[in-house]
Amino acid sequence: MQAGQKAARNGGMIRSAVILRSPVTTAQFKRIAGETGIFRNERYIDASSLPDWEQIALDWVEKAIDPEKRPVETH
Repeated sequence: MQAGQKAARNGGMIRSAVILRSPVTTAQFKRIAGETGIFRNERYIDASSLPDWEQIALDWVEKAIDPEKRPVETH
C-alpha cells in the first residue's frame, strides 16, 4: 500500500478513496493506513453501510470533505 501511495503522490494525486463492502475490512484498512501514515491522504468507505458512498468519496477527493468528520445521520 505504501509504495503505491508514494507513486501516486509523486504523480500528482492529492487524495484518494477506497470503497469496500464490509465493516470489518474497512476497519482493517483504516488500521493499516493509520499505522503507515497513508490515512492522511486516503479514506476508506464502507459501501455496505452508506447508501451515498459514491458522493461521500467524491466529496473527499474533489472537495476535501473528510468522511470521518461527517455528521452521523439519524432516522
